[in-house]
Parts: sequence; C-alpha cells; structure tokens
Amino acid sequence: MKIGDFAKQFNKKKSTIRHYTDMHLLIPTLTNRYPDYDDQCVKDMTSVLHLIDLGLSLDEIQALMAYERLHTNIVNQQSKPIEHLLNEKISETSDEIIRLTERLDQLNKYKNHILNNREPFDSDKGSSLQLLGWLVCPICQKEFSATNCMILENTIVSGDFICECGQHYIFRRGLFMPCRSEEPKFKEGRQYDNLSDFIETSSSEGISSLKHVGDIIREHMSEKENILFIASDADIIIGKVHESFEEGKNYIFSSYNINILLDVKNLLYKEKAPGNFLFVIVNEGFPLKNNFNLVVDNSSIITECFMKLRPYHSLDYVIKNTEALFLSSFYSAKLKDIIDTEFKYLNIDNYINYFREHQYQLVSNIPIAEFKKPSQMLPALKSDTLEISLLVLEKD
Repeated sequence: MKIGDFAKQFNKKKSTIRHYTDMHLLIPTLTNRYPDYDDQCVKDMTSVLHLIDLGLSLDEIQALMAYERLHTNIVNQQSKPIEHLLNEKISETSDEIIRLTERLDQLNKYKNHILNNREPFDSDKGSSLQLLGWLVCPICQKEFSATNCMILENTIVSGDFICECGQHYIFRRGLFMPCRSEEPKFKEGRQYDNLSDFIETSSSEGISSLKHVGDIIREHMSEKENILFIASDADIIIGKVHESFEEGKNYIFSSYNINILLDVKNLLYKEKAPGNFLFVIVNEGFPLKNNFNLVVDNSSIITECFMKLRPYHSLDYVIKNTEALFLSSFYSAKLKDIIDTEFKYLNIDNYINYFREHQYQLVSNIPIAEFKKPSQMLPALKSDTLEISLLVLEKD
C-alpha cells in the first residue's frame, strides 16, 4: 500500500506517517525503491494509535515496540526498564482517575449551585485565589507553575503546582500539600455544622486557657495585615481568634494534620469569617514567602526548629521579616539548669537565648495555665508541673 492510501485509511497526514516511519514505529518494505505499507504496518499503526489513546508518548511507544519486536532475544534483566515504564503509566493513570473523579464531583456540585441559585457547601470552598502568590518552593524559594486547577467561588479547590527544581505540590479540597505517590486520605464522616457543635465534641480541658490566649492575640491583630498560624487547630476556633478577622487581610493556616486543617477550613467558612484564607500542610517544609507581620505558634514548633529539634525546611526563611511572634509554650521553672538534654526546650532561659540569636526580644511572658503531672506524657521528666505561657516576642 502506498503512503497516501495508508494515511487515508487511518485519517492521518502523510507527514505524520513519515514521522512514524522515521521513528521505526512503522517499518514498510521497499517495492521498486518506494515504501510499501503492508499488513504488519497496519497492525503496528493500530497499536501506535491505541497506545497514544492510553496516554503514552511517541518516545515511550518507540521503546515498547522495540521491546515487543525483540523480546525473544532479551533477558529478564533488560526488560525491567519497560516494566518500570508501564508501572509509571499505570500509577499516573490511577492518579488522573482520582483527580478527574474529584473534578467531576466538584462540577456536579457547582452545576447544582448554579441551577438552584444557592451557596456552595462550605466543604467545597478552598484557599483564596488572592493568596496563591504567597506560595513558593521551600527548597529554592522560587514560584510554582500551576496546572489542572479547579476554581470555585474565587477559591482554588484542586490543582498541581510544580517548581523547576522538581518539587511537586498539590491542592486537594482546598488544602495545599506536598504531592505523594498516593492521593491524600481524607476522613469520610460527619462535618461539623457550627462552632458550638465543634466545641461540644472537643475536650473541656484547656478550653478556658485557649479562650484566654485568643483574647490576647485578638488585641494585637488589628494593625496586622498578614498573619500566619502555625499548627492550626481547634484553638483558633475555640479561642475565637477569627472574630477579629477583617476583610482584605490575609490569614494563612498551617498544620501537619490534613483532617484537622480541613475541619478548621470548613468551620471558618461556616462561621463566615472575613478575610483571605490559605491552608497549607507542612510535613517537611513551609512553602511560603516571608512577608508576615505576625506569626502565631501554639505548638512550640518555631522554638523546636530553632533548637534543631525539628527538621522543617525554610521556617527560618518564612519568619525572617516577621514583626512579632506569639508562642504558646511549655516550660518548667524547676528546669533552669537544663541546657543540653532532650528536655532543653522546656527551659525558659533557652527560649529567650535562642530567640535573641534570631534578633527577637521577649516583650511579655503571660501565664496561661499549668500542665499537671507531665511525667505521664514524658516519663523521663522529673517535674510535678509544667507552666504554659504565651510568649510575645518582637523583632529588634
């Protein structure tokens, strides 16, 4: 069969057939010095088009067809690259099915919202589009390239964010997180309906302390435009910190726990808190710029990072230009002699010295509560109580 007839049979241009021939995807015989596309070429072309439909590139198809033609002469060890290639494609396809399923679900919900002229469910909303510029690679501090984004009500729900250095982050259900080999697993169950419902399911211990902390933080928020909450948890909601949020201001929430941060996101939208929100999972690094006026840390993560007890990348970069830090911290007045033990982070003098090295001065040490019998949590700790304080530090 001549090239024109062959191209017409498959509804392709002759230039496409020549390109496939040059890549040896098609191997015509020569008749009177002209290529003759025989029955084998028809089978090969059918295979090529099928593999293209499966999402393989021409280079990958070339490798597969070369292996298939020569497999009888190839030992098992040499077949491993082909096996790896196919496994990669299977994995990519599985991930794509999950992404498309999620997108289909969001589209159906958005269709119902449009047709029924009602607000979308709070759980459907994501991070504010206005805050995407705050996201940078935690390794090289360069901006990401975004693809496959799903937008709903001026928020981003899902999408892929890739840095030129190779770091890959994703949005899922409005949370920004590192991309893993498996899709994140969200809890499937009841979502809290409102703030009182959430508080009722929370432990009563410490709620009054969290409200006290919330009162203090709210007093200092009015002049701050960009605020980062580290280890965002129920404390933000129970402490009613969100009651001082304002339209046009930026509030970034980080946590290592996907489902806890998801609850915080849903509750903030349910409470109709004003402002722009960004929700970030920080397993190994903080993928954020360093333009914060205030950082609130309720889990001593900053302190532990400065003391080299946590391996987070770029946290020092993120808080580099921060004007003030609010840290809820455990310490013991009886442990002032601790310097180099595993409990050195419980020494208040160590706190002050470490932050002084980073150009922060302690402005206030506000007692919050006492933690009784800490040895039940830390058996090696010989102390009856630990004090819980809110440390207020300002940049020199």
